[in-house]
Amino acid sequence: MGVMMDFFSGVSFAMCGSSKSYLCMHSHEPSYYGVQYNHSGGLRLRVDHGPEQKVDGPWAFITRPGSHFEYGPVSGPRWHNYVCFHGDRVRRYADSGLLPCDPARPLIKINFPDKFHGTMLSLMAELREDRKNSNRATLLLEDLLLQLHE
Repeated sequence: MGVMMDFFSGVSFAMCGSSKSYLCMHSHEPSYYGVQYNHSGGLRLRVDHGPEQKVDGPWAFITRPGSHFEYGPVSGPRWHNYVCFHGDRVRRYADSGLLPCDPARPLIKINFPDKFHGTMLSLMAELREDRKNSNRATLLLEDLLLQLHE
């Protein structure tokens, strides 16, 4: 097969999920990073016990170590998706700006929701195939992070 490729090494995936009828409120201080994506429905978010923000529709935010997050539906169900990860490569994402972690503006409007959601679902499918450290999963995560800037 040739030389082992390690270009995409340095990311480990902790968990992922998707729910079309998400009704839970979360309050936690994560030990890893996460892309939290609200595909539809109302979302409320509070970071580090600050003011609560409310949005509707396709918005994302990044959960991260060292901060407290409270989030859930405004009223009724919402379509929530998430993927959580950590590792040396992830620190480079944060340091370079690829992983947007602006405490003053935690919510990120998703301008191309079908594309973003499709990439997220592809990433979750890859992770469900028990390939938690696959090159393809890392590539899809990087695509997702790049889309947060578009």
